[in-house]
Amino acid sequence: DESKYRMFIDSFVEEKTDVLKKINYRIIIDGEIRRITEYARLYFDEKGKRKGTLYAAQDVTDVYESEVMLRELLDNQRLVSEISFLMMKNIPSEQLTDSIIDNIRIRLKAKCVSFYLKEESSYYLKNCSSSFSCSFSVDINQIEASELECVEKQLLRNNPILLTSAAPLNFKTKEKQNAVFIDNCSSLFLPIFIEGNYHGFLLINIDEEKSKISGNDISLMHSFIQMINLAFEKIYTQTELIKAKDKAEESDRLKTSFLKNMSHEIRTPLNSIVGFAGIIAESIENSDDEIKEYSNVLSRNTDQLLDIVNNVIDYSEIESTVLSVFPQPTNLFDVCTEIHERTKPRVQDDVDFVLNDSDSSLVVNVDPVRLKQVLVNLVNNAVKYTEKGEVRFGFNKKSNGVQFFVFDSGIGISDARKEEIFECFYQEDRMSVGIGLGLSIVKAILDKINGELWFESEEGVGSKFYFFIPNCIQ
Repeated sequence: DESKYRMFIDSFVEEKTDVLKKINYRIIIDGEIRRITEYARLYFDEKGKRKGTLYAAQDVTDVYESEVMLRELLDNQRLVSEISFLMMKNIPSEQLTDSIIDNIRIRLKAKCVSFYLKEESSYYLKNCSSSFSCSFSVDINQIEASELECVEKQLLRNNPILLTSAAPLNFKTKEKQNAVFIDNCSSLFLPIFIEGNYHGFLLINIDEEKSKISGNDISLMHSFIQMINLAFEKIYTQTELIKAKDKAEESDRLKTSFLKNMSHEIRTPLNSIVGFAGIIAESIENSDDEIKEYSNVLSRNTDQLLDIVNNVIDYSEIESTVLSVFPQPTNLFDVCTEIHERTKPRVQDDVDFVLNDSDSSLVVNVDPVRLKQVLVNLVNNAVKYTEKGEVRFGFNKKSNGVQFFVFDSGIGISDARKEEIFECFYQEDRMSVGIGLGLSIVKAILDKINGELWFESEEGVGSKFYFFIPNCIQ
């Protein structure tokens, strides 16, 4: 800083006051650069004539280096905070990794920062941030095998490796070596571990003439490496989640296909059994009472078996989110009459089973199959839990839809269990026939068509179930 110091001395030539002046400069002492702060002031006699100059110099090298170290530390902490904030935001992991690598390059004034991932026995370039105008990539696999193995041994121990331009790794071709180890550049290898497993390394090329790696920088690199590990763990987790999602969707698709096939394969023979059981019951109407009773038992149990199978298949469709609805013009009285006729054989002798007088010409736009499922499950429950008294069902036309009802004088529902009845496999009477899916299926279907379902019940007195289907009147 000789010229800088000369200018400082010359500034006193024309000075006429005793102002205090200060200069910072560098000198070389025993081959070491030291930083000096020097103060100077003119002093005058009583008549104002300049008598001389007072000088005081102080070696501030240690103070300067401490200040530089503190600034670096603060900068590093600021960078870590900024990257940590980015990690808390929901940004793509690839973008996060690019940001981390860019910050490393800028912070260290590096010429290039490259991120290599290992696949099987070779490496590939994952990300790269370069100060060059052209793209910069390295085939790290061209390092001589013996030297790459030595590097990997250290990296696998989670040890960083710093190589100077004076002692670079040997490449199989000189062109490759020149591409990686740029003239007057140090090369820092930092290992990358994801979920405890070695996955590759970060290669940082730093111009030895413009910058050098300090202890703070190494500490910063470790912080950044941890962040990169977290970023790639996020990528790994996201990839695994996508794979799991695809697998689940494929499983769901196969399940849906299976249910459709099983629905046909199971229901077809069961419908045949039920139909022929009915024919047998009708053909032996005047036969021996014992044979007639056997026939009725066969008929009732085949109906119950069909209901159970239907409920299991319908519930599986609901769980698979493949519950389909196909509205079409439907005569409600015909639907209710069919359910009444089908259910009569199951009703106890001391129970009056009544289809309420309703509009026999009312046609609405609903899915008849789903409507039957709802009514059959509600009516079956009423019949199943009523040993004497009455079971009554029907419908009433409203201004914006149709309201259905099913009343019974059965066992009723206790207050303590009223909130549980729509849960799967719920049964008020544990000894009753069935598996407890009926009401959960009813609720799922009505939810699907934006219907409403409610009930009133008193234990030992009976229950009243209502449901409403809106916007269905043609």
